[in-house]
Amino acid sequence: MDALEARSRFLRDQIAVEVDGITIGIDAAERLAAIAEQELQLAERLVAAERRRFELGSSNFFLVNQREETATDARVRVVDAQSRIAGARAELAAATADRGALGLER
Repeated sequence: MDALEARSRFLRDQIAVEVDGITIGIDAAERLAAIAEQELQLAERLVAAERRRFELGSSNFFLVNQREETATDARVRVVDAQSRIAGARAELAAATADRGALGLER
């Protein structure tokens, strides 16, 4: 009986640590997404400013293209961060057997 209780306690602790780790991962992914969103907003502002400079003759196509490429990279980072959030939330739902979050409720 003592061995079964110890094993049960060990498994409960192991699950709790796993869930805590996943929760920390979700928090980190959400922070990363927020930073990526800010980066995207700034990159888009730079694109608009560089296009305006180009229209006024103070810039060239290469610089406009560079700014657009930087903005595109920022968009990719936003999508990647959102993907990480979704994956971490799915992992948490699976680890906690949250049938509703997994879409398995009838």
